[in-house]
Amino acid sequence: MYPDKVNKLILFASNCGGKEAIRATPDATKNMTEIFKVGEQSNRYPSLIASLLFPKKWIEENPNYLQKLKSKESVSLPNLQRQIEAGYTWRGSCDRLSGIKAPTLVIVGSDDIVTPQANSLILAQKNPWLVQIKGGGT
Repeated sequence: MYPDKVNKLILFASNCGGKEAIRATPDATKNMTEIFKVGEQSNRYPSLIASLLFPKKWIEENPNYLQKLKSKESVSLPNLQRQIEAGYTWRGSCDRLSGIKAPTLVIVGSDDIVTPQANSLILAQKNPWLVQIKGGGT
């Protein structure tokens, strides 16, 4: 839309939305639903959020990951809900991707359950630089 303002672009864990987008896996959808059921104050909340960000194998290989990931900030439930709703209602921009003239790098984790890597393959067909991080999540 504003090609004079963008000379390079990086798309990470992205999709072009609309009917071409590949939706989150059933595991991700189940965990997102569970997050809203248990609420932010639940002791399960951090592990449910982590299950969306990190591959199952990585979590199994790093049993103490929650202690290492302690943060003063987290995503609030209302903000998470708005982000999910925006993703599901976005009409998409696949038809405009070929208009991107800036060098574009598409990065995806091969084990991303929220934004499956097939989305990045769609993006990379329009802009050919693709990096897939084997075993990576969101």
